[in-house]
This record gives sequence, C-alpha cells and structure tokens, in this order.
Amino acid sequence: MGKERTGSSKDKKSETEANPPAEGKSSEQVARALRSVYDDTLREDVPTEFEDLLKKLK
Repeated sequence: MGKERTGSSKDKKSETEANPPAEGKSSEQVARALRSVYDDTLREDVPTEFEDLLKKLK
C-alpha cells in the first residue's frame, strides 16, 4: 500500500550531487560537526516534563 516510485534511480541525482557540501567544507568536516552536535544532545538532561509524561505511561 506504499507509494510507488516513478522513474528509475538512474534518472535522479545522488544525494551528494543534488546537495553538494557547503563551499570550503569537506563532507568529512560536515560529518564531524554533525557528530559533535549529536553527541552534545545525548549529554543533555531529559526535561522534567518529559520524565513526568513517561512516568504516567507506567
């Protein structure tokens, strides 16, 4: 029941071709920056409101 894709994958540009890295930034630099933001997010405390909602589900 999912949506059917039209055309072949050969007709479409790859993700890198469609969205090249920002000028002056290599894809490695972008990956490192994204990984750093992700790691910072993992270290954040869970908001009290969210903890309260989770407790209500028990």
